[in-house]
Amino acid sequence: MPKNLKEMSLVDQLYEIKNGLESEMKVLGYANNTIRMYMNELDYFINFCVKYDGEIDFTEINRPIILESLDYREKQSKDGKISANTKEVFIKALKRLFAYIEDNIDDERNYMRMFKNIKVQKETKEKKYLTDEEIERLLNVLEQKKKNPSYTNFKNVLLIKLLLFGGLRINEALNLQIGDFEFGNGGSVYKVRVLGKGNKEGYVYIKKELIEDELNEIIRERKSGHIFVTKSGRLMTSREARGAAERLYRKAKIFKHGLHILRHTLAMKLVREGVDIVHIKKILRHSNIATTTVYAKSNEDSLVEIARNLGHKP
Repeated sequence: MPKNLKEMSLVDQLYEIKNGLESEMKVLGYANNTIRMYMNELDYFINFCVKYDGEIDFTEINRPIILESLDYREKQSKDGKISANTKEVFIKALKRLFAYIEDNIDDERNYMRMFKNIKVQKETKEKKYLTDEEIERLLNVLEQKKKNPSYTNFKNVLLIKLLLFGGLRINEALNLQIGDFEFGNGGSVYKVRVLGKGNKEGYVYIKKELIEDELNEIIRERKSGHIFVTKSGRLMTSREARGAAERLYRKAKIFKHGLHILRHTLAMKLVREGVDIVHIKKILRHSNIATTTVYAKSNEDSLVEIARNLGHKP
């Protein structure tokens, strides 16, 4: 951190501190996606602070300014409204920034007091997932794609199946290499090494017959290295992956969106099949079982099915 930080304008101070924080997060092994997300939110905060440039320095930022910046962040979105998750990420990024200030620049002031009782109200939206009929239609579309063999088709089919049957997060899937697949349980399943949140290593197990054709075709094409690459050889982006999935959804007449819906679908299927919540936690690699129990809440369909079966003779 430069010795003349106090002599800089507020905006220059914040950019300097932000750069220091980014370097620290890289050293500490934060996921690249998390770093990008935090830095993006901090850019919004710094743009907001332009109005105070020349009037205050970072030590004079207070709670009203934090709350005002949150209002600014919301108004900068396309429709003037952001989700509770985005608000939470914005606040987390600011907390991380000011914690960095406390640890590295100014240990006299308790900056965390600014955030006391600033809590984002969570949205209680039911998690969306594919129905059994939608899964069947999607799998039919994937089989049709395989009849027109090409690296792109097999790559996209494999991507969907890894998320749907393995519960991988999209960044975990996109970072997979051919060497991450090995046989387990006598060769009936693939044991897939993945790097999860915070570069935490874990394993996913997928029935061999579900992805064998796709993986073999890709190995013939690439031999080694990353699986999900473009024709030019660079890694596929999450945006490109989402676009490929959306095209497959449309062909299957599925009018739901996103890639994480496939992970939700696996979770709900496991719940409906009566798999123990502890096993589901391990399959999804959740760090906290409270995250897993969200899927275990009864939905209307399951309640109706229970009611239908009540009173049946064994």
